[in-house]
Amino acid sequence: MAKIILTSHFSNADELDSPLHQIKLVDLSAILPHCCKPQTKPVEISLANSAAILGWPKSHYDWVRPGIMLYGISPFAGAEHNADKLRPAMLFLFQGHCA
Repeated sequence: MAKIILTSHFSNADELDSPLHQIKLVDLSAILPHCCKPQTKPVEISLANSAAILGWPKSHYDWVRPGIMLYGISPFAGAEHNADKLRPAMLFLFQGHCA
């Protein structure tokens, strides 16, 4: 049997007061026992986008998927969860002449 990878996301994870995040986590907890029976291979779970990485620690599971935060940009409108301290993951410098 192939490995099962369960992937979803929080489309409004930047709305920290939204009740939908907790509902999704509760729903996921309800289906996991049916996916993770001893005779099956383990399920890997990936839910968290940039906003969920910062704002919803219970959503981290096996993988996280940073997106906009890799560019040093906050997924939030304000300085939520230290997002204002983000820095780009890489910096490219160019030396030379542009024609």
